[in-house]
Amino acid sequence: MSEFGTLILFAHGTGTGPGTGTDSGTGSGIAPAYDLTGDPDFDGDAESHQAHSVADALNEAKISPDVIYTSTAAASCRIADTVMGALRVLPRQTSTDSRLDASPGDTADAREVIREFYTDEIVFGLLRRETIMIIAGAAIIDTARIVLDVESDGATLSTYAYDRQLRPLATRL
Repeated sequence: MSEFGTLILFAHGTGTGPGTGTDSGTGSGIAPAYDLTGDPDFDGDAESHQAHSVADALNEAKISPDVIYTSTAAASCRIADTVMGALRVLPRQTSTDSRLDASPGDTADAREVIREFYTDEIVFGLLRRETIMIIAGAAIIDTARIVLDVESDGATLSTYAYDRQLRPLATRL
């Protein structure tokens, strides 16, 4: 187990790459946003379905975020609301942050904005052994993975524990 907190990255709106489908890659079991599974309870809202899949995976792994950060994008906020509604335990804090709306992609400016957000918001929570979840678009989450210097496999949901040097170590749910 991590001596520090845990970081959960949720890239919404994704549908390709390992870990995005129920039978693919890392086996995360998270359905892509466009996955229509034939579930009779599926209401046709792909965002809602993806958010419920993530909440189910967290509940099954007995992981409860202490803090949830989202971008200010309407889709991120809706998804965060849906995830929180399906979690067994609500986080003690939720927050939107415009830095998670940074121009996506592998640009120096986007990396610097995400690095600043990570330093200002995430590091202190990790030191307090909190479980922190970030919900944002796939491009922003990919930029965060670049900043963290972790492999970007395009997964919808990634979790990281931290070693003594506060380096992220990919974990599985």
